[in-house]
Amino acid sequence: MSRFRFSYETASKCFQIPKEQKPEPFRFLDPFSGEVWMYVIVTTFVVAVVISVLNKLSPYDFHGKFMYVDNETQEAE
Repeated sequence: MSRFRFSYETASKCFQIPKEQKPEPFRFLDPFSGEVWMYVIVTTFVVAVVISVLNKLSPYDFHGKFMYVDNETQEAE
């Protein structure tokens, strides 16, 4: 019985009760530094620009009005 009590007491010393903190709306940004967040934002904009340029250069992109073809008219001809 004393071994169990001893291990329980030493284990409880390893854990600390968190202190009360004021809620912060941008606390989710804390895991990364400001430099990392800057790189994430810059990379997002660069990728968006590259994808939009490639989309405009692609022959499969929408370059004007769609041509709607009436299937009934085609079948009649």
